[in-house]
Amino acid sequence: MHILITGGTGLIGSAFMQAYSKATYTVLTRSPQAASRRLGSQHEYVSSLDHIADLSKIDAIINLAGEPIANKKWSAAQKQRIQQSRWHITQKLIEAIHIHGAQPKVMISASAIGYYGAQPNSKAVNETTPAQPGFTHDVCQMWEKIALTIPSTTRLCIARLGVVLDTEGGMIKKVKLPFQCGLGGRLGDGQQILSWIHLRDVIRLFEWMLNEPSATGIYNVTAPNPVTNAEFTRTMGGLLKRPTPCHVPAWVLKLTLGEMASLLLEGDAVIPARIQDETDFTFQYPHLDEALSDLLLT
Repeated sequence: MHILITGGTGLIGSAFMQAYSKATYTVLTRSPQAASRRLGSQHEYVSSLDHIADLSKIDAIINLAGEPIANKKWSAAQKQRIQQSRWHITQKLIEAIHIHGAQPKVMISASAIGYYGAQPNSKAVNETTPAQPGFTHDVCQMWEKIALTIPSTTRLCIARLGVVLDTEGGMIKKVKLPFQCGLGGRLGDGQQILSWIHLRDVIRLFEWMLNEPSATGIYNVTAPNPVTNAEFTRTMGGLLKRPTPCHVPAWVLKLTLGEMASLLLEGDAVIPARIQDETDFTFQYPHLDEALSDLLLT
């Protein structure tokens, strides 16, 4: 299988390429030389779709590219970068398929559970739950809308990703050291929901989407057991055998992070309903203590 991947140097992309090594990869990246140093010289690297001589050789597309949403405060310019980095590359992929008449068998296009916005209650959120307005919803709605214009000859899976847990990047990498130093603690009132998933289960789900002919449409890529921020804090502190006395009030986060504080202070209980109800996929890490034990203690 020949896979065209965007966002290949990110946490999910690089892990997937390493795990699914039987495929041939073309990596679309702004910095081919840097990507080659990170991922290996065995892959093809291009800075533009125009540099791919024959798009018809592409069997599958994995579209993960996007400006990290939690790395900088959401200024007007940063919001635009977050939006355009996702929308632009997805639009270019779809246009290239239409223009060249290429027919990849499948495309996995990333989205995020931010699509649902801040839900007004604590009820479980599935793929059919109506979204609430807000910046993250606007980003994801357009991202998905563009992906859905792909020709019907290509099977499309949209992966609404939750918070991906792994020690090489993302949330765990940021908070591990403070917790190890006994500086862990809840954020705000600690009752906001964290809909998480172990990176290894993301990789397994992507493999399933690539190879399962019946896989199509929108999937919540989250573990089946979301937790509160307070539960996450207790579990991580307990596994590391460290106290978690700290508490960051909501007003401090809002003052320092501005609108981006909503990522830490709000959260929905997003359930992978379609995966659970329509497939025989089994999560390797359905519970947080199992996931964190694997990541922190092995």
